[in-house]
Amino acid sequence: MEFISPSAHWFNDLMLTPVDRLSITQRLRELAIGCEACHAKRLRVCIKNCTDAIQVWSVIQQVTAPRCALLTHLEKCWQSPNVDLNSDD
Repeated sequence: MEFISPSAHWFNDLMLTPVDRLSITQRLRELAIGCEACHAKRLRVCIKNCTDAIQVWSVIQQVTAPRCALLTHLEKCWQSPNVDLNSDD
């Protein structure tokens, strides 16, 4: 069992289909984010910091967002200016 900081926040209100809940739970565990499947369709997630919050949001969007919304987001990313991380400028 992992240690959870007293400053961590648990969110209980994620209502999901059983398939979505399983997919999200597996991915969050791969990311080492505390979560547990509760009764019915609920999922509890432990968010310890901003990075956890962003990752949880991203995982949930990947599983639950409509395909057209994901495609629109991807197209916007492709249209963003390219950033060369190897540049010394």
